[in-house]
Formats: sequence, structure tokens, C-alpha cells
Amino acid sequence: MAQRIKIMTNEIEQDSLLFKFDGASVDDHSVSISTLVDSLNGLDKLARKTAENCYSKKVKVDVKVKALKPGSFIVDILLDYIEPVRLAVENAITFNEVFVSVFELGKFLLGKGILKSEPLQNDMYKTTITNCKGQQQVFNNCTVSIYSNNNTAAALDKITSPLSKTGIDNISIACGSQISTIDKSQRDYFVNDKESVLSDNESIVILEVVSPVLNGASKGWKFWDGDHEFTADIDDLTFLERVKNKEIIFQNGMQLEVSLRVVQTKHQRLYTERTITEVKRTVL
Repeated sequence: MAQRIKIMTNEIEQDSLLFKFDGASVDDHSVSISTLVDSLNGLDKLARKTAENCYSKKVKVDVKVKALKPGSFIVDILLDYIEPVRLAVENAITFNEVFVSVFELGKFLLGKGILKSEPLQNDMYKTTITNCKGQQQVFNNCTVSIYSNNNTAAALDKITSPLSKTGIDNISIACGSQISTIDKSQRDYFVNDKESVLSDNESIVILEVVSPVLNGASKGWKFWDGDHEFTADIDDLTFLERVKNKEIIFQNGMQLEVSLRVVQTKHQRLYTERTITEVKRTVL
């Protein structure tokens, strides 16, 4: 069963994605709605996260099932930009390429975490990833950032969940000449049972910058909220680019008004992850 995923924007043209199930359960070119529900929910979440990372936090993503017919349906992903599109990786990679490569990274990691990551010396937009077997492969920074996000783990689990059902042997995601196929034996690589999300909240707050990262990296930033000092990643690529280009000069006591996302998870212990999704303004 195949679904043609059409990407439309008001700024650029994107290739189509093909999302396909194979196995005895779909030999008659149909599939039950219950099988698709989780996959579509995961598709929606991954599409939004991918668009934010590829373009900007101000992109509006609209994902809809346009029509349902025996054996296939169309999903339109509408990307609506509030401001002119600026590729986060300077046209090095597109939405569709990232979408496919996230699955490839998941397969490469074999369900384990990243053993080691090193920036590629001759390409600042790529990273060499080492998996649990010591094997190495190069991925775009945008792909690595998306895959490392907790929401992505949950989305990939949902998208590949039909593989846990009898009669569905593999799922394929294709973009032009690129394709990622996940078979039933690889389903465990995408199962998100390592931790449960207890809370996920985002609010606008003012934070004092304790330790900025002047090279524009997203990790390693330290802040003070008036009560506690903590580290937080910054996902606002426009802000990070300005920091890297020295358009923003940090002074002692400098404050930022930001959208701060706080996710609390539990595995064996409680863990809190803080991410600044958008820097709205500097506060003098």
C-alpha cells in the first residue's frame, strides 16, 4: 500500500515522499485504519520537527489526509512560511532528504545511542557518527539534531509500529532516488521504551546568560532563572547563526526572552531536559 506525500510551500518546490507498507496484510492493496493511526500521528510529529530544523521555527506545517481510496491515500504536508525561507544548512539538505535520513540514522545506530560524534573537518554541516559496533557514517547535522530529540523517538516509534503487527513485513520511505526501508527485524531499533514522558511544557521566560557558546553551537549554554542555574540546548538556528557571526555581543548579566521547553522523563531516575526553541529578544 502506498501513500503519496506531496510537499507544497509558498517559497520552494519539494519532491514527493512515498510511504509504503508491504506484506501479506496489504496484498489486496488495502490496510486497516487502526494500523495507520499511529503511523499518521508519528508522521505528523516528525514532519513538524523536520520542517522546524530544516527551515525555521516560524514555519507553519499543516498535515492532512486529503483522500481515502482502496489501497492508497494522499497526505499533503503544507509548509507555510511567515518569513523568507533560509535553509538552516544553507541549501545543503532539503526537508525530504532529512526526513529519509532520520530513518537511516536510526537503522545505523541499531537501536542504541550515538557512541561518538565528530564534526566533519571539511564540511561544517556534517558529523561523523560512530555506532555501538565502532562503525562510522557521515550524517547531516540537521538529521542528527532531529534524531536526538525525545519527540522524534516517540514519532519514529509510532511510524514503524505497524511492523509489530502480523502480515506487515516492511515499511519504505522514498524521496526521489533515495529510499529507506525498515523491515520487521529492525522494528526494535525504533521502539521507544527507554523512558516515559511525565511532562512536556513550553513557556515564555526571561533567562540570564551565565555561559554563552560563542561559536554558535546549540549545546553547552548555561542560564540562571532567578532560582537555579541550568544548561539548555538552543534550537533557534537564526539566533545561533547571529552568535556565530558576532552579531550579538554578550555582556555580564545579559538576559534573553525565550520560549523554553521543559520535558521531564523517567526511566530508572527522573531526568529533565530543557530546550530553548526560540530566542525572542535580548533584554538590556
